[in-house]
Amino acid sequence: MALVFAAIAPHGGLAIAEACTPEEMRMAHATRSGMEELGRAFAATRPEVVVVATPHNVHISGAFAVVVAGRVTGSLDGTPQPVELDVPGDAPLAWRLLETLITDGLPAVGVSFGSNDPSTAVAPMDWGVLIPLWFMGGRQDPPLPVVVMAPARDLSAEEHVRAGAAVASAAAASGRRVAFIASADHGHASRL
Repeated sequence: MALVFAAIAPHGGLAIAEACTPEEMRMAHATRSGMEELGRAFAATRPEVVVVATPHNVHISGAFAVVVAGRVTGSLDGTPQPVELDVPGDAPLAWRLLETLITDGLPAVGVSFGSNDPSTAVAPMDWGVLIPLWFMGGRQDPPLPVVVMAPARDLSAEEHVRAGAAVASAAAASGRRVAFIASADHGHASRL
């Protein structure tokens, strides 16, 4: 198959109702509504796996990172109700993406956490992954498998565009319905 869905999604905690106090519920209503709409559009495409690019996961100097761990788990701290996800990693697509990035001449490394065997490793899930997945695949039963990737802040914009093409190529070669989410900061420049 190929990419069947792509989105740029915010990752502010106020997007999740369960993460908000009663006072905070009045804030970011449009963001929550937008994320719910993204979730409906996502579900309509019936993806089998999700690739999330997050700026808040592991940072590797001079290289893209692809998480190859067997599971990815995380939670938001300080929320009135528990906000946590535990999703399977998608090793075949993660390794295919890593190989595609390298074959395309882009510096990339596979990263795992804890276990010496990536298939049994559990990588930490940052809020840049958790918040979009809360609306798009992470709370399905069973949750959709995920591939987490991190940009390289010291590589050029052109190299990041090429990395996006590598995601599309790896998705097409996978034979599966793949969704791509670019998790993006949405409020660092606001003047509230």
